[in-house]
Amino acid sequence: MAAGLPEGVLDEGIDGEPVLLDADAGLVDLAPSPELAKDVAADVATVTRAAKGGRAGMPVLLAEAESVAEVAAALAAGAQGIGLVRTERLYSGAHLPDEAQQAADYAALLAAAGGYRVTIRTLALEQNALPRVLSERLPAGSAGLRGIGLALHLPDLLDTQLRALATLGADANLQVLIPSVSTPEEWTAARTRWHAMGTNDGVSIGPMLETPAAALEPDAYLDGAGCVSVGTNDLLTSVYGVSRDSAWPALDDLWLQPAWLRLIRRLAHCAHARALAISICGVMAADPLGALLLAGLGVDALTVPVWALASVSAALASPDAVSCVEVATACCAARALSDVRALLADVTISVYHR
Repeated sequence: MAAGLPEGVLDEGIDGEPVLLDADAGLVDLAPSPELAKDVAADVATVTRAAKGGRAGMPVLLAEAESVAEVAAALAAGAQGIGLVRTERLYSGAHLPDEAQQAADYAALLAAAGGYRVTIRTLALEQNALPRVLSERLPAGSAGLRGIGLALHLPDLLDTQLRALATLGADANLQVLIPSVSTPEEWTAARTRWHAMGTNDGVSIGPMLETPAAALEPDAYLDGAGCVSVGTNDLLTSVYGVSRDSAWPALDDLWLQPAWLRLIRRLAHCAHARALAISICGVMAADPLGALLLAGLGVDALTVPVWALASVSAALASPDAVSCVEVATACCAARALSDVRALLADVTISVYHR
């Protein structure tokens, strides 16, 4: 029952006649006018179409989630799966999670997804933000490393997580992402350890292209990949040499740069040449205008926070989506940020006021 509605109130409606229910506000209209009912039906159709990927050819819309409750909220908001589960939260306690604890956590997320695909990222370690339980275990020679590069220096830790994921079985609707791959050797080492875990051939594993090295030579990082993702926050800030803590307006100026748009288009082409779908996460994907540009650049899936699902869905279902390929192509051919902003002036007004 919607919050604030007295029990049994819906029983007062007339059989066979529509009622309108606002579950968020706790309001019900037992006798809506035909005009209002028609308007609401049109709104519902728009949201439903957007949740299913908007217009034909639009990216699949996925959500970030880290708990069963967040998975449920994402699916209720229209997500077509979970595109990113961060696993660092499992290591925030005083003790390292064992294989059984991790497997139970991952299995619960898959069950909550109800058959939708769940993409889990292996532990993304940052030296300046390590939980104490991990910082005490760092070996010599690991200074400056991050992501999978650092995890490979903690092989017992990495293998425990990979075993926990492998226990979910080859039939699990699961993808595994390897974060911050900096060299082809790191990707090969991670992939080799994964396949050594047993019967998990049905589960796709892929790199996150979020370092300049991986973006410059993506083909070297796609051997043996079953999926690929671009972490735009890390990649964008490292390419342009700014802090990840930069405010969103500053990052907007970066992901609208023509060179950046051309880079994303090239990564999409490289993935497609290997018959791989490419997904994008980060602030650009969570922005309605960014989502339209990514759609026009050939991106197959967008992973966004739950709070961004509605606005990104609306953008992908908007009239602007019809011309997103043409607009993105023109932006890639631009020489400067000012040219891109001029090309996007009408689109910006249509999607939302920036």
